[in-house]
Amino acid sequence: MKTLKSLGIILLLALPALAQLTPVGVTGNASLTNSLTVSTVPLKLYQLSGLNMAASLQYVQIFSQTNAATNGGTPTFSFPVNATNYFTWDFGVNGVDLDACVVKVSTNAATLGTAPANTSLQALKKN
Repeated sequence: MKTLKSLGIILLLALPALAQLTPVGVTGNASLTNSLTVSTVPLKLYQLSGLNMAASLQYVQIFSQTNAATNGGTPTFSFPVNATNYFTWDFGVNGVDLDACVVKVSTNAATLGTAPANTSLQALKKN
């Protein structure tokens, strides 16, 4: 009985460590786009990075939804990216929980105004 109890305690203490072993995936590519579907299921987003090749300021927007965001839609997060600049947003070791994730490039800060396909997008995530 004591051995079984000890095994239970060890297992309980090991579960958080095992959770850290769950693979983290990268999605995206180097081609220029204005949209990236990161996940259609709940996920933890750790990082978003890319390159804005536009000649003007663009806004990279994260939508917590499964379907493609439409013009006028309100993003969960919106970040400005200067013209012809690399960017990285790190959400820390705990990441950010989202129901799903679609990333869009916009000409507006507060709502989606679809921009030309001139941005490379990559996401670090765990489903």
